[in-house]
Amino acid sequence: MMLNVNKYLFLGLLLLGLISCEIDDGLPEGLGANSVRSIAHLKSLYMGEPYKVSEDIIVRGVVVANDISGNLTKRLFVEDESGGIEIKLDKQKLYEHFFPGDSVAVYCGGLTIGCYGGMLQLGSDAANGYETDYIAESVVEHHVKLTGGEAPQRPVHKIAFDEVSNSLVGCFVLFDDVQFAASELNKNWIDNGVATNRTLIDEDGRIIVVRTNPTATFATKPLPSGSGSIGGVITVFNGVYQLMVADINDVNMYGQRF
Repeated sequence: MMLNVNKYLFLGLLLLGLISCEIDDGLPEGLGANSVRSIAHLKSLYMGEPYKVSEDIIVRGVVVANDISGNLTKRLFVEDESGGIEIKLDKQKLYEHFFPGDSVAVYCGGLTIGCYGGMLQLGSDAANGYETDYIAESVVEHHVKLTGGEAPQRPVHKIAFDEVSNSLVGCFVLFDDVQFAASELNKNWIDNGVATNRTLIDEDGRIIVVRTNPTATFATKPLPSGSGSIGGVITVFNGVYQLMVADINDVNMYGQRF
């Protein structure tokens, strides 16, 4: 009899544990699924000036890019089915905590949606002439939480240059059969220690800008001279779309030039 009681007690505790794990999904205490909104909804709150989120809004998404190669220092890019968003975090080595493919819940209450050069960003209150600042390290874990469970694969949009649009800003894309323009050969990713734009071309002669910051670990290395594929996040500055490489391992350009 005691064996049966212990068995049912164990099953009850196991069930309780499973339920607890399901509830412990990274959402702040007291908030549930009714607080979840899409990234597109979050972006829509920006109406031309910084918007401080006073509502209890949570966005769920997947990390698509981090700071692993230094090009996106103190930034995460998170994507859901409606689009992507750049999150500014005053924390180094984010790649040790948030991996591409990780599911996260972002609590937006108290944060600010702002714009820089046409690029919407989620951060803290405006400062130093910018519409957003970096979220303080002390509260990063409050605002961005891993939700656990089996992580989905990172969304990858395999597209052509002419398919880049506002809907893909903040998202991870992959371009195949591309190469750097002949005028870029024998150059490094950046010039003179400053952020630099390089021209990438496809087989039809269409172009897109590749933007690299001097903080990138590969900044002073030579550009690849061959053709192939390159992946990164789409950003925009003053109406010009840019590709920013988050991880140098997403660059595979060893083929013959076309």
